Amino acid sequence: MKKFVSGVFVGIAVSITVSAYAADGIQQIEAFLRPSLPVTLDGNLLKLESAPLMYDGSTYLGLRDVAKIAGIQVYWNEKGQTVELNTPRKGSDQSVVETWYNRMKAIEVNGVAYFHYDDFAKENNTADKKVISIDPDRRVISFYKNSGVVDKTIDMNQRSEVYSYKGSVYINVKYLPDPS
Repeated sequence: MKKFVSGVFVGIAVSITVSAYAADGIQQIEAFLRPSLPVTLDGNLLKLESAPLMYDGSTYLGLRDVAKIAGIQVYWNEKGQTVELNTPRKGSDQSVVETWYNRMKAIEVNGVAYFHYDDFAKENNTADKKVISIDPDRRVISFYKNSGVVDKTIDMNQRSEVYSYKGSVYINVKYLPDPS
């Protein structure tokens, strides 16, 4: 008899919980977090605030992460219990976040990090070894090996490789030379 009464109480508790969720349109599901899943944009690895969610054969990213990638602002309106999305005005730098990367000034543009050319040049260029240089006429940035031979060249017209912000040149961190 005790098991029957306990079962009735558990059943009532579950019914009340399900009713509360149903009233708000919320449904409980089983999903999996996959924090090690790499997510890229145009070949650039993104840094996500939230781990991707795997459910029913699909991958879901947090709204803040997707908005950051798209350059959209996200706000939570507590009073209206509403998520508000706003696109930045044309010509604004609202999707650019100033930050630091390996002791250099850096920016993050829609989740992609760029290091500051001037800071890198000051720290790494010496009289006997030139590591990086800008050729404004050819609009290229050249990276040199320790021997002085050009290792790679970046086209400054490629927005995903180089970003100009507040009069400075920033280079995609995927091109940051190995310190050795």
